[in-house]
Amino acid sequence: MWADDEEINLSKTEFLILLWLAERAVRDERMTDWSDPEVAQELFNVAPQVFNTDGGDYQRLEDSLGFRIEKALEPNEYFQPHKTKINKAFAHVLGKRAAERYMITTPKKKAGTQVFIPLAPEQIEIIKT
Repeated sequence: MWADDEEINLSKTEFLILLWLAERAVRDERMTDWSDPEVAQELFNVAPQVFNTDGGDYQRLEDSLGFRIEKALEPNEYFQPHKTKINKAFAHVLGKRAAERYMITTPKKKAGTQVFIPLAPEQIEIIKT
């Protein structure tokens, strides 16, 4: 994953979350409520773009999100640690000020489960190989 011509190293799961949020932003669906189990299902539907569906990473994602969806639990507990890791990776490579353009953000006047990427759709380029 690249930002400002710098490579940002993320785990597959973190990359998946960022890809999913970027795809939502490109569709002009910027605000995402991580407390909604339907949102977890949407992320899971994007997972085959990143994970081998026969692999262990995919199975762990399916188990974790599937459990939360089935039990109608808030998926926020799953997403929050990944958000922190993603934002730290941007800040480490780009510096905090430059990274703010890319960091997963919570609106100041909203609940902590609503997040977005502060980029306009035209600022995002998703290249699929």
